[in-house]
Amino acid sequence: MALSTGYVQIRALHVVTEIEESDNNRFRIICNQINEQGVVVDKKTIVCRYLFLAAGSIGTTELLLRAKNNGKLRRLNDQVGKLWGNNGDALGLVVTSGQTNPTQGGPAAIAIEDFDNPISPVVIQQFPLPGLPEGAYNVFSLALGQPEGYFTYDVSKQITNLVWPKNSANNQKIQNAALDTYQRFNQVNGTTLAQPPDTGITGHPLGGATIGAVCNPEGRVHGYSNLFVVDGAFIPGSTACTNPSLTIAALAERSMDRFLNGNFKD
Repeated sequence: MALSTGYVQIRALHVVTEIEESDNNRFRIICNQINEQGVVVDKKTIVCRYLFLAAGSIGTTELLLRAKNNGKLRRLNDQVGKLWGNNGDALGLVVTSGQTNPTQGGPAAIAIEDFDNPISPVVIQQFPLPGLPEGAYNVFSLALGQPEGYFTYDVSKQITNLVWPKNSANNQKIQNAALDTYQRFNQVNGTTLAQPPDTGITGHPLGGATIGAVCNPEGRVHGYSNLFVVDGAFIPGSTACTNPSLTIAALAERSMDRFLNGNFKD
């Protein structure tokens, strides 16, 4: 739909490396054009009036932190890079005595909602992955996480670092809640937990440029009337026992509706 307007170009294999202020309240975007092997074949500069960041929690936060620490976006506040979380995720491994359904192969994934967990509400997704032993299943759990992580930027090395308190009281609570559900699941099904839940991994990184701290409720970045965040960086750490993709999409659509209708508030 966007391409059909004639006003949009989708430029695949372009990796944005820097964003900075330009003249007349515009932005300059510097990017590498790469081939399918990741080799840089060209460097390009694009100047725009409005900039919407949708590089994901990690990518968007890194671009903003780099611009802030290198003096490229001087009006960014000190909350950039904070309130990061893993959506309450933990990963374990369940082993059965054999295939759950030798004929059909079993479902691609199942979801177990344990909202009455005595420690914390938990949702578990159980799914097989290639390379695992026969009868082994990854169990990915989502609990009520908190945004305890934050990013720092090393100017000398020009890299972003994530600080994540894996052994914090909150993460221990998440692990214990998941473990409680796994143990009850194993007792009923005759399975065993080969790998305990680990909060050091996530498929749902959230935060870094969050609502209220870095952006207003519509995603506009404080200090810049024409800079917006429309991805997981906007959400402070957790969407409470659910995959965040639909929440991210809903917030992005809300942001674009407000922008197109001219209903943004400072």
